[in-house]
Amino acid sequence: MDALMTFIPAETKEAEMIAERIIVQLQHGNSAVILTTIKVLLYLMNYMENRKLIEYICKKMGPPLGEASLKDTKHVADMLMLCSQ
Repeated sequence: MDALMTFIPAETKEAEMIAERIIVQLQHGNSAVILTTIKVLLYLMNYMENRKLIEYICKKMGPPLGEASLKDTKHVADMLMLCSQ
């Protein structure tokens, strides 16, 4: 999953397709997988134009992020540091 952070989508449809395929990982039991998925989704959003898809992804990220923060505060703190840079 981390390898997707080095990928630069050629067009918006490519970023949107990848996001749609990995969003299911938000249901994973491992908080590290959830947080990495969120990190990749946030990265891909920089290349998306479909506002409805972006809003949908944001809504889907909320509950898993809250659950992950309760389980593993270290990973959440690391994620917030990455997002703020």
